[in-house]
Amino acid sequence: MKRLLLFAAAMQAGVAAADPETGQWVKYEGAIRLYENAVDVVQTRELLAFDEEKQQFLERQSSTVGGETKTTEEWMAAASYLSTATVTTMLADCEGSGGQARTVVVKGEPMETCAIVEDSPDSAYVHYIAHVPFSLARTTSLRKSDGLLVDMTLADWR
Repeated sequence: MKRLLLFAAAMQAGVAAADPETGQWVKYEGAIRLYENAVDVVQTRELLAFDEEKQQFLERQSSTVGGETKTTEEWMAAASYLSTATVTTMLADCEGSGGQARTVVVKGEPMETCAIVEDSPDSAYVHYIAHVPFSLARTTSLRKSDGLLVDMTLADWR
């Protein structure tokens, strides 16, 4: 179970908030699937503080997998976060940004995104970039060695 929690958290770590600011919070809901088994996953991310001198945000991530929760807090470089301008450029020219325009349903409404694929020998990720806090409307990952699939969609934000 702990490996699943770590995998779910790592899946989300690659993309951070558009024009981040302290107090931003998101909640993702989804599932981890392996063979015929599926486990529900809920993850929240929140920016707790900003260190002006170091140009870093303190980010809290909580992942609940099958009823077990793991919470971490980590300082993240402000430069690692996508800006609103970058997201706007990606959405305006998704193909030129290396992605494909896709619609994702979030809170019952269609949301235009730019699906960016990251592929490696071990895993494949699809990040659906949008104008929302943390820039992700949806994310999926596949661990190629055993077919473990994690699929999470934005459920709420502030």
